[in-house]
Amino acid sequence: MKRLKKLGALLAILALIFAIAAVPVSAASGERDGVKVTATANQREYLSDSKIMMTLVAENTNDKTVSNLELTNPVPKGYRLSEDSQSSMQIEQLRAGEAVTLKTVYEAIDPTVEPTAQSASSQPVLEWPELIAIAVAVLLLALSITVLVLAIRKKQEKKLICILLSVMMFAMVLPIGDLILSVRRSYTEISLEQTVNVQDAQMALSSKVRFGEIANQRDDLIVDKTGMVYDASRDLYHLSQHITALTGTMNRPESVTEAVCTVLDVNGNKLFSQEIAPAEEWSVPDVPLIIGVNVIQVTVEYEDGQTEESTTTVNNVNEENMENLEVDRGDNDQDGVLNFLEEMYQTDPDNPDTDGDGLTDYEEMAVIGTDPTLPDTDGNGT
Repeated sequence: MKRLKKLGALLAILALIFAIAAVPVSAASGERDGVKVTATANQREYLSDSKIMMTLVAENTNDKTVSNLELTNPVPKGYRLSEDSQSSMQIEQLRAGEAVTLKTVYEAIDPTVEPTAQSASSQPVLEWPELIAIAVAVLLLALSITVLVLAIRKKQEKKLICILLSVMMFAMVLPIGDLILSVRRSYTEISLEQTVNVQDAQMALSSKVRFGEIANQRDDLIVDKTGMVYDASRDLYHLSQHITALTGTMNRPESVTEAVCTVLDVNGNKLFSQEIAPAEEWSVPDVPLIIGVNVIQVTVEYEDGQTEESTTTVNNVNEENMENLEVDRGDNDQDGVLNFLEEMYQTDPDNPDTDGDGLTDYEEMAVIGTDPTLPDTDGNGT
């Protein structure tokens, strides 16, 4: 009898340990499974009535698509969302090499109330399938213990059946842990915390990125962005290095009927276009880029009629990348606007002030943003 009680107690304890261990502990990190996450406040010091901007960036560094991204910047205590601001966004798919940005602006609800230091919890909330699984595990444990107690009180010939029944229930508890883990593994969560000072008091700003499955095979079309630095504030890549070729990968080169690389300026004017030889690892040598913003488009068409397109906006600051630009890079009127741009924007390459309004073509195009061909762009008579 004593041995039976000890055995039952031991089985109950072991089952309980397995059930508890099956619930995973959350962890926070800046990068997981090839998804890089950064959270940045626009300042470190704020006044009590200052607005706070949080920028949350998720970048997919895999060669495969990541699905079901959710970016969240929870609103801290004592603040509310600024008008036209959002605290969360959802993206169905983030392709290889792409990045997404969430900008959230908080404003103080009552500037006269001093903010209190607070910490952001990164503990994930249990989903309903997990709660059901835990409830079932607890129920099975309770039934098992009840059966053991009854077995002790029953006649000798029924004890063996009761013990076998309780062992079967214990065995059913263990797969429950796998169910909980499988639900937990259906998404990955990265939690970050940014600490700022508000009126000499520390305040923690939390951010969270959650994403689902990563595709089994790499994306059909990937453009290599090595050497480019993503700028979340402008949603583009900065390029200071000299690139000798634009490279990438194709997943189905044998099915490609046409592949083209095109470079446009910020206004959509075509600067360069060249066909790409289909290959798993493709390359376009000597891609020219102007100083400033370029839009690089790589388009691939397949035999089945499908089309893949990758668009990368690049701010080039390296003059060497202009070497292969087959245009007139002279500047006849010395106004800072190259001759090919003068032709593109229909300004006079021999006159630094095409419209005669007292502002040079460069000042209107690059600084003020007005039309260098019209003396009165806004039509107000001045």
